[in-house]
Amino acid sequence: MTPIKGIKMICVTYELEAQAIEVCNKKIADDNEIRFSKMKAISKQQQDNLNDYEVKIWNVSLDVDKQMLKLYLKNFGLIKNLKFNVKNLYYEVVVRFNGK
Repeated sequence: MTPIKGIKMICVTYELEAQAIEVCNKKIADDNEIRFSKMKAISKQQQDNLNDYEVKIWNVSLDVDKQMLKLYLKNFGLIKNLKFNVKNLYYEVVVRFNGK
């Protein structure tokens, strides 16, 4: 683990560019969409995220109308990312707003 600007990251190096690209194209785990990426992309993303802010909403019912919740949350700002994570019998909703 290597901290970069306060964020813990896994750093991996390869001898060939083709090897790095191959790894970046694979998911880290089958049930997770997160992938490895090149440092250039991470640095750019960190700059993009400097003005963003994130809100977590706990204990959201599993039968919530996700589209209606998204429409409601848009009243608070432009949504950059919206995730619904199942925690026991509820969702934990993570909303990343494009902040300014």
